[in-house]
Amino acid sequence: MINKAIIIIFIFLIQVPTLAAMELTEAEQNWLNSHQNIRYAPAPNYPPIEFFDKQGRFSGVTSDILHILKEKFNINFKIVKYNTWAEVVAATKQRKVDAWGCAAKNKERLKYMTFPTPYIYFPSVLIVRENIKSNYTIEDLAGKKVAVVKNYATHKYMKENFPDYNLIVVPDIETGLRFVSIGSADVMIVTNAVASYFSEKTGINNLRVAGVVEEKDLDLNLGFAVRSDWPELAGILQKAMDSISEAQKKEIFRKWISLKPSKMLLTKTQFILLGTLCLFLLFLFFFFWSITLKKKIQARTKGLQAANRELSVIFNNTPVGILYIVDRKIKRCNPELLRMTGYRMEELLGSNTRKILVTDEDYKLIGDAYEKEMKDGGIFTTEIQIKDKNNNIFWCCIIGQAEIHSGSKINSIWMVNDISVQKELEYALRKQAATDPLTGINNRRSFYELATKEMERGIRTKQPFSFLMLDIDHFKKVNDTYGHSVGDDVLKFFCRITNSLIRDYDIFGRLGGEEFGLYMPATDRAVSLKVAERIRSTIESSSFEVDGNTIQFKVSIGISTHNAREIGVSFDELITQADKALYEAKRTGRNKIKTFSS
Repeated sequence: MINKAIIIIFIFLIQVPTLAAMELTEAEQNWLNSHQNIRYAPAPNYPPIEFFDKQGRFSGVTSDILHILKEKFNINFKIVKYNTWAEVVAATKQRKVDAWGCAAKNKERLKYMTFPTPYIYFPSVLIVRENIKSNYTIEDLAGKKVAVVKNYATHKYMKENFPDYNLIVVPDIETGLRFVSIGSADVMIVTNAVASYFSEKTGINNLRVAGVVEEKDLDLNLGFAVRSDWPELAGILQKAMDSISEAQKKEIFRKWISLKPSKMLLTKTQFILLGTLCLFLLFLFFFFWSITLKKKIQARTKGLQAANRELSVIFNNTPVGILYIVDRKIKRCNPELLRMTGYRMEELLGSNTRKILVTDEDYKLIGDAYEKEMKDGGIFTTEIQIKDKNNNIFWCCIIGQAEIHSGSKINSIWMVNDISVQKELEYALRKQAATDPLTGINNRRSFYELATKEMERGIRTKQPFSFLMLDIDHFKKVNDTYGHSVGDDVLKFFCRITNSLIRDYDIFGRLGGEEFGLYMPATDRAVSLKVAERIRSTIESSSFEVDGNTIQFKVSIGISTHNAREIGVSFDELITQADKALYEAKRTGRNKIKTFSS
């Protein structure tokens, strides 16, 4: 847990000398009167400083501060909601946003924003998985996968000062913490107050603090930021913040930021230990129960009856499924197992375990577990798919232990825990890691992996294959003319059209910026030229509307094709050849298709 291993984090409200009630000058009051609505864009998901709750209400430290400023100075803030911080920054640059409330000053932002004195200080810390025992400084992160939030001050600083570091850019803090939790990233740079908040909110309980960042530029001094062409508002907000008493600031701080330890959650190790304990108790229960039946003891001692009642309560109320198996037939199960599978007790008792397993391979795996791992008292653990009465399939973690081996009988106890939600999350995160977040197609790494494997298969089966390098013509001009948000729309529009013109088994990916790759298996030069022309001509004749502007663009394409007789070509050579053909298409006038020729 983050809060268990933490050094005391110094998070405090920076206290500038509090003045008596400050009065605005006549010029400042006139300016406010002529600017009735200050468009204020909160960080969309930066609790507890500022965020939107489940009902979409603006909440957090800055929300309370804005309320005080409204009461004291009648400053009207109009809350503008965006989905990501990157959208907030883009809108601010276009002067659609007038002020931020929890921003850190850096060189890039000074080009378009003014920063009054900050009022909150957060030191940055390094968050790792709890099984990593080493502590780190920022210099120790070379060679590691470091998660940072896109367009946050931390992201900018790391790009500028540690350009060789392997940065994993994530859309928000929660995603970054989950990446570290499952091993997709090694470490995340974040403030501890925010990391602790998300740890409690999401139940991510396998993280800890591995060090406090010594880089002062990474410490977050947060305060208001105002568009640079409104210096009057910057002065007004500075006066307004100076007028808030220290007692008021501390009251807001205590309301939203707490250093109390979060609720303890079971780790995987603790869960296994608890499961083992339950197995042991159940083993005792079934052992004495079996002896009692064999000897037909009519009277039980008071102590045994009490123990039997206690164990029955445990068996019937354990929040995981429990199966008692004899010779691969279900002899007993608890209510939770019935709830998971949808069967009635009489439908399962006496049935072979194959009834709830999905494949014959899984059935054999469970059968082999006794002889290989459980026969001598070992515990067998695996993740496997189980089907319910309606043939719905879900993932479970099962833990098995042998009870008695008497003659030809094999008795065992199994605990069954539904982990389908965890599996869905793992799948979603893997898919996210392989997908370009803007266009939804394969990112560069995923494209290279898929296309390389498919090319190797094509070489083995002696089939022709083609690679198309596609580049949007004059894309920089689109960004310069209409802005990067329209440029993003162009990229997404291009991908939608291209996807509609290619086959399901073609591999399409974004290689970077406005450059894309299309790998076409079992495709000769003639077919690849037809596909390329279909894409080029469709793009040329298509357009879409944005803010009253009709957006049109064109594409240049380079093609490299290899047939079954050619050998020795690598995927990198295939890309290089297509890139040369693309260069020729660009050089000879753009909006063209060229094929590679040695």
